Amino acid sequence: MTRQVALFIVVLLIAALWRPLLRPIGAGAVIVGDIYSGALWDRNVAAVVTPPPRIDDTIVRIGNADMRVTWWIPGWGTRHPGVMLVNGATEFGNDDSETRRLSDALARAGYFVMLPEFPFIKAGTLEREATAIIDEAFARLQDRPEARGMPTGAFGFSVGGGMLLAAASRPGSLEHASYVGALGAYFDLDTYLASVLGSAQRRNGALEPWDPDPVVRLRLPVAAAQAIADPADRERLSVALRAGGGRLSDDHRRRRRRSHSPACSRHRCSKRCTTTSFCSA
Repeated sequence: MTRQVALFIVVLLIAALWRPLLRPIGAGAVIVGDIYSGALWDRNVAAVVTPPPRIDDTIVRIGNADMRVTWWIPGWGTRHPGVMLVNGATEFGNDDSETRRLSDALARAGYFVMLPEFPFIKAGTLEREATAIIDEAFARLQDRPEARGMPTGAFGFSVGGGMLLAAASRPGSLEHASYVGALGAYFDLDTYLASVLGSAQRRNGALEPWDPDPVVRLRLPVAAAQAIADPADRERLSVALRAGGGRLSDDHRRRRRRSHSPACSRHRCSKRCTTTSFCSA
């Protein structure tokens, strides 16, 4: 009888601690094991002890456009905590191998994963309604029966992380997120653009050299150049930026100085072109 009582107490404790303590610890162990075991031992330990998730590629109407959305559904259970991932500006979109590997690890750990392929992030362009579109995408996650009534959150990377944080600061579905996180996100777009163009970041009150990712160094300035109102100036600057990998050559800078930088001095920048370092480049 004493042994049965003790066993009952152990089972009761496990049940009581499962959601607040044991499940997160177990999920964390699966995620770490999935990501690092393959790199360290050339074998995915998590894949041995967890069922493979089901991957569902769909087209979902978000905003005013149809968008590719990939879902990772855990191989066990019917309802799961949900997480929306917002990719960085990778040209591979939802086919980016690192993002897919992380999504697989999260699903093996019991998370229902949503990965929207936001066209403006994949193409590296600036979108006025980006924050509203990201917020609407999160609402789609909340509406899914697999995550209904469960904690749901969002996590973004690089440029996508910055856009996610901006979206979460506005009224909408992200107001009700259990958590919002980001890795490598920018503080604000003007600061980020100035840092990329100047290859420097301000730390502790002083500018320090910084080498941005080559993809960001090219795509962000070219995207910002589309804000210039004059078509001829916009095209010349875009061509020069692409030729220089996102940076203007010294020869191009000298020519612009001799012409008194018409894109800015004649007030032909649109209102969206607010970063001083960009206009004076």
